[in-house]
Amino acid sequence: MNIELKEINKDTLKVGDIVGVARDVSCGWSSSFRHQRIYSAKVTRITPKRTKFFTDKFGEHDKNEIFYECDENSEKENELAIMFEQFRDGRYAFEDFNRKYGLDSIGDEDLMEAADHMKAITEILQKYKE
Repeated sequence: MNIELKEINKDTLKVGDIVGVARDVSCGWSSSFRHQRIYSAKVTRITPKRTKFFTDKFGEHDKNEIFYECDENSEKENELAIMFEQFRDGRYAFEDFNRKYGLDSIGDEDLMEAADHMKAITEILQKYKE
């Protein structure tokens, strides 16, 4: 899915404007996911030469920081990044549970539901092996 984010021209920014600030979602050592989290932030201060911008959530940004419009495209980008974070964190939780307690500790009442979910995940992953 190709999502076009609209960049905001820094020359038109004013104090009080709401901007989208992109942050990478990590997916391993020194690698990041293809979609970024877009956080909305309010511009609190701009230096007179417009070399630094300050926001309420992230503090200081240099002139190379790219700000995005908070629109439906940035919401889609953010939603995909959040879904990936949930998938990544679920994988780590599964591995941690298996390491600490073992899969044989799952109760009979939860085993059927867990097996159905695991089957659905493996079917999705199988598509990418081909």
